[in-house]
Amino acid sequence: MKLQRLLLVLIAILFVWNVVLTSQLNKEPAVSEETIINNVVNGFSTDLTKVAEERAPAIVTVESGGTLSTALFYRSENGKSYFLTTYHTLSADSITLRLENGLVSEAAIKGFDVFSDICMLEAEIPYEIAEVPFGNAELLQKGEFLLTFGAPRVVDYSPGVSLAMVSNKKTTVNNLLNYKDNELTYYIDLIQMSSILTAGYSGGPVFNMNGELVGMNCFTLRSSDGTSFALPVNEISLIAEKLLRNEPANKTMFGVRGKPVANMHNYEKASLAIELTQIEGYYIENLHSDSLGLHAGLQPGDILLSVNGEKINSESDLLRAQYSGLGEYDLQVNRKGEALALHLSIENGSEPAE
Repeated sequence: MKLQRLLLVLIAILFVWNVVLTSQLNKEPAVSEETIINNVVNGFSTDLTKVAEERAPAIVTVESGGTLSTALFYRSENGKSYFLTTYHTLSADSITLRLENGLVSEAAIKGFDVFSDICMLEAEIPYEIAEVPFGNAELLQKGEFLLTFGAPRVVDYSPGVSLAMVSNKKTTVNNLLNYKDNELTYYIDLIQMSSILTAGYSGGPVFNMNGELVGMNCFTLRSSDGTSFALPVNEISLIAEKLLRNEPANKTMFGVRGKPVANMHNYEKASLAIELTQIEGYYIENLHSDSLGLHAGLQPGDILLSVNGEKINSESDLLRAQYSGLGEYDLQVNRKGEALALHLSIENGSEPAE
């Protein structure tokens, strides 16, 4: 009898001990404030260094007419390698590329678009370079960190890397361009970034933390304490494909400014008397004076539904319509709940709609 009691006591003790050990093993270790900070900083640094290391081979320094800028490898076709950079930094007399491994190669201009300032360079590179993945600039958010690359002040050094932050994912810039003795006014939507970039960063790529290309450095406001601008990748991809095919990257600037209805909150729709069930189209907040869209009869408050039968539900949809190069555009519009059909023509752009 005593032996049985002793065995029961031992079994009870072992059971309790097993429960205690199990609970201790499953218990998460105490996390201090210092541990949290270290994990965040180390993880953030790892993301930065990974993007910088993986993308560096595709980034080159461009020397032309005594000016330094930056270019990004785009694609290889038929034994030629093609790079994207800014046009304003180049001189047609001499263009030299310096790659990450020190290789120097002469390059020539394959094509350019004076409005977006994008230029495609052609060179013969004796080895393969990996293409970089393209992202979507529409998905950028204010406060998001970006990595941007640019040429140093001395050509013998490799392109540097800087940390930037999205200040505004869509800022409209009005530029007066002098080209072939003509003054041209145009509007362009750019990514506004908080960053201090030197002149050599022109044409340099801008990557998100996933290593996807989201833009190209255009210019920096010299009078600011760190504001620069980048052309969104959505527009870059459309222009680059046309330049690669030796097609003019003509853009029919509708002159509309707004946002996709799908991106609007319900309180925004309610305040603008838009049906909450309306999820398609592009809401027009304003139109630039003397723009083609204004002459076609578009008005602030209109919802642009389609262009030549193609639905317009995003910034990219609107860009594709403007780069189609057709010259004639049939617009389907929702105006205060009523369906309207409008026509936009480049040839008749100077004649206001009745």
